[in-house]
Amino acid sequence: MRTRRLWVVPLLVALAACSGGEAEKVWSDSAPPLVPLSATEALKHAAGSSESAGEHVRVRATLLTEQEQAVAFLCDSVQDSDPAQCGQPRLSLQGAPLDALDLTERRGELGGPVDIVVSIDGDDATYEGAG
Repeated sequence: MRTRRLWVVPLLVALAACSGGEAEKVWSDSAPPLVPLSATEALKHAAGSSESAGEHVRVRATLLTEQEQAVAFLCDSVQDSDPAQCGQPRLSLQGAPLDALDLTERRGELGGPVDIVVSIDGDDATYEGAG
């Protein structure tokens, strides 16, 4: 009977070691929303708190490039022009792998719907990954 109880001690020590510290900090109240936001909602979310600058946010919007793909924008509305341009409000997008996204080219400009994760600072978004 004494040998059966000996395995309990190492188990209790292991459980006690795992129960505190960093493991509890994995999820926090300030975690970014997991649901996709429009470009407008993402801008409002970023403006809502100074702590949200640089926070990762999932955005589902239209991506359009301008100036022969030199500048990329995320927007909810597209102006009826040739070539198409983002309406306001819009996010300037940096670092997106345009060739890896399913975009359509028209007159040297790229565009199409995207679902991506970005970090936002003001009106600027930095590509972090696929949504």
